[in-house]
Amino acid sequence: MQRTSKLFRNIGALLLFAVLMVLSVDVFAADGLLAQAPAPVSNVVSGRSFTVEIGIVVIMFCGALFAVCRSSNRT
Repeated sequence: MQRTSKLFRNIGALLLFAVLMVLSVDVFAADGLLAQAPAPVSNVVSGRSFTVEIGIVVIMFCGALFAVCRSSNRT
């Protein structure tokens, strides 16, 4: 019986903690501390070409596919 009451006490404490966390987040959101407007962001356009990076990704993908197909057990 003592073990059961300890279990219910732990579950009750966990539920109380969860409810307090939800209420505190709700209070902070109501105060506007969490709901601040984002700062304006300017779009940055770079003239960089990603052909080298795309080539590396394609080569790595093909190498992984080759390794998987090469190591498969075919009968």
